[in-house]
Amino acid sequence: MEPDPVLTDPRYLALIKENEKLRRENEELRAELKAVKESLVKVEKLLASMQEKTSTDSHNSHKPPGSDGPKAKPRQSTPRTGRQRGGQNGHPGKAREPLPEGSETRTITVKLETCPHCNHDIPHSAITGIQVHRVLDLVKELTEVIGYQLEEGVCPHCQKAVKANLPTDAGMGEIGHQLRCLATYMRSQGRMSVGVLHFFLSEILRIDVSRGWVYECGMFVSNAVKEAWEVLGEEIRKADVLNMDETGFGHKERNWIWAALSTRTVFFHFSHTRGFEALQVILPESFSGVLITDRFATYKKLKEAMRQYCWAHLKREFIALSESQDVNVAILGQQLLMEQGRLFGLWHQFKSETINRSELRTSSAIILARIKKHLTLASKMDHKAANVLGKDLLSNWGKLWVFLRIDNVEPTNNAAERALRPLVILKRIFQRLPSKRGKQFFERLFSIGATARIRGVPIFEWLIEAVRASCEKRPPPALEPN
Repeated sequence: MEPDPVLTDPRYLALIKENEKLRRENEELRAELKAVKESLVKVEKLLASMQEKTSTDSHNSHKPPGSDGPKAKPRQSTPRTGRQRGGQNGHPGKAREPLPEGSETRTITVKLETCPHCNHDIPHSAITGIQVHRVLDLVKELTEVIGYQLEEGVCPHCQKAVKANLPTDAGMGEIGHQLRCLATYMRSQGRMSVGVLHFFLSEILRIDVSRGWVYECGMFVSNAVKEAWEVLGEEIRKADVLNMDETGFGHKERNWIWAALSTRTVFFHFSHTRGFEALQVILPESFSGVLITDRFATYKKLKEAMRQYCWAHLKREFIALSESQDVNVAILGQQLLMEQGRLFGLWHQFKSETINRSELRTSSAIILARIKKHLTLASKMDHKAANVLGKDLLSNWGKLWVFLRIDNVEPTNNAAERALRPLVILKRIFQRLPSKRGKQFFERLFSIGATARIRGVPIFEWLIEAVRASCEKRPPPALEPN
């Protein structure tokens, strides 16, 4: 049988080869297209992740408000009530109380010589009385120079020349205790830099001192209050409930400011680390009280402590989920925010004594169940942030609800963040780390100042007494109101 001429035709054979070549190219293109699609999916996920990260600010992350840029999402304003600004009708007014009678240190007689209506002269016989108007103002000389006359003589026993000792109230050198304490007060509680404080002393008080004296003055008072600061640390270690937080200080040389506070005590500590080494300076590893913090891993090393996670931090993470590019994640974040809002509605009713603790726990049970359901869904998602958050909160479920069971435990760590705010402002002013002595100055003076405000102690008067006690080699006064 003769072969089919078509099958042996060179053109047909060329078409067969071209077809095989096109099939191979097609397979290669299909494989390449598959790889491109897979890569595109990864890029889209990475892009969404990067967009979420670049859109974070203080309202949806742990970043401080000071780090918000000009493109940050504006905070939601309080809904308008329709009322005018200022005091409302029926609201009892408040005015400055008049200065008490007899409080004036000097008087100035103001003559009534002409009538303000007709400009006619008023004779002395027409004067019917005197009205006293008291004005509180600075005195012309805010400081005084006290001369201590120290008696000198010769001891009849040893025949040596002797003189009377300078009283401890006179201070050291040529500057008294009250002026030292004022400079320290303005440096710490007023957050003045050395330069600004130097201008204040020279221009307002007209005191000729150097910038070095301003600095050393603070160091002197810092040493005087060291023992009182250590007492505050002991009180913190014995507390039943503590709020704790930390914030960074400096850029090139990173340090950390730690804050721990109970209902009556505030304690600050500067450390070169954010790790467990710094935490151990404040709390022993055996601390067994309730610790209200964020989810920072270092706190987990206090094995015996009962933890309460901060719901303000969790709310920001829920907001971040609700703003996700992934629709399912965004819906889940919105649901978590709604449940948290319901939970805090009950908490505010409890704080206002509308409901008791038993009713709070009963009413919260169904909210807890729904939150747990949402977190379970989050833990199964491909979205990294939702997955990590869901798994972590489920594994630490009991750390979310301590405030429902134990008195004096708050659901947020806002108290610690408010306590740190003055130091956060301070680091914005200084823009650099203080020296070792400077760190000790700020941690001691800020601890004592914040504690004094909580306890109602006049801090300036207390500082004067503490300095006197240090000069007399006796313990500092108790940081308690008289």
